[in-house]
Amino acid sequence: MKTVEPLPSREARAENLAVETEKLETEKMARSDAARSSSKRSSFKRWRVPAKVANVYLWRGIVVASLRGLLWFGGLLSMTILLGAIRRVVDGTLGWSGVWDLVLAETPRVLVFTLPMSVLFGAVQWFTELSSHGEATALQVGGMSLGRMMRAPLCWGAIVGLCVFVLQEKFVPQTQQSKQNIIAQSMIGVSRPQPFRLSDPSDGQGALKSVIQAKLLDIGRGTMQQPVVQLFGENQHLYKQIAAPRGVWRAETRRWILQNAIVTLISGDKVVVSPPRDIEYSMPAPTELGRKTLTLTQYLNDGYYEFASISDLRAYRDVLLAQKPRNSADSHLRQKRINSMTYGIHDKITALFLCVFLVLVGAPLALQSGRTATGFSMGLSLAVLLGYYLLWTCTLALGRGGEINPIALAYFPLGVTATVGVFLFWRKAR
Repeated sequence: MKTVEPLPSREARAENLAVETEKLETEKMARSDAARSSSKRSSFKRWRVPAKVANVYLWRGIVVASLRGLLWFGGLLSMTILLGAIRRVVDGTLGWSGVWDLVLAETPRVLVFTLPMSVLFGAVQWFTELSSHGEATALQVGGMSLGRMMRAPLCWGAIVGLCVFVLQEKFVPQTQQSKQNIIAQSMIGVSRPQPFRLSDPSDGQGALKSVIQAKLLDIGRGTMQQPVVQLFGENQHLYKQIAAPRGVWRAETRRWILQNAIVTLISGDKVVVSPPRDIEYSMPAPTELGRKTLTLTQYLNDGYYEFASISDLRAYRDVLLAQKPRNSADSHLRQKRINSMTYGIHDKITALFLCVFLVLVGAPLALQSGRTATGFSMGLSLAVLLGYYLLWTCTLALGRGGEINPIALAYFPLGVTATVGVFLFWRKAR
């Protein structure tokens, strides 16, 4: 006899339905997780191309903005040099033929100053535009952090810093010497007399040995009015003086003829004065006197480090270290000059890092401002540069004096700039 199974009760059917529903939900969640993980992998693969595009976009933006700044600042400084050359022409200390040559000779030094300015201007303007147009926010939402956005500008700053270093080492010393030669050569034939004084060594640079001065020096004609030559011995006592109403340069003998000169010899309390007579005296040529500084050593003693490279500064420092001072005064002067050369060496090294730290200061400031005007970018860049160069000028004066630790002085402005830049970056990135 066939038996019929009883139908499940209502409670059993409800329980079976709950079990099936739970199975379906579990399977659905598993499929959803798998789809989500697959979507993440595909989106990650898709993001690689936009990241490359963003890098190219950031590189192009910072380079274009920096070149725009170079045109601004380079043009302003070039105009200043041109006006200075024209003023020399008006004053009679430069011929018209030397104006263009003088501007060309100053070009490498102008680039040394304007390249850091242009990098700072480019960073400020470019990041201001990114912030005001919402592009910085879009990049951050897309997964690019502030540090990632800063890579291109910082690399660009490092490249420009290397260019500045090469310019100041390989080109600026030569062009500065060429500038002095241009001025001296162009003054031949320019006959506007001017007062003149030349001391050896330069004022404030050690025990005085000699002083050559004249009421008027006419470089073009090779004449002096009322020339006076003073020679000093130990303890800076004047022991000989030659005074004449007029001096004339003889190119044939390469000597000065001091006409009707009076020679005064001083020895203790005894003074001997010779009768007036013409005297041949060996002094630099008129064009050399017009330079007022005659050798690289004198330039370095005065703290004009742009006339020398790092290797020149090191060589001169080695010479100073090898010297044996005669007394405590000479020892103190020798140590001051050694410190000055050490400062000059490290001051040149800071050029490698300046552009990087200026970018580190300018970019966070621009992201906080959110303005787009070029005038604002220019103003903010000038404010940062003014602060840096004021600090650098103070340390330069102290470094030339050689009284304070030269290495600390050389890196102090750079250290302050780096500290401000790191703080601004940390504050913006947190």
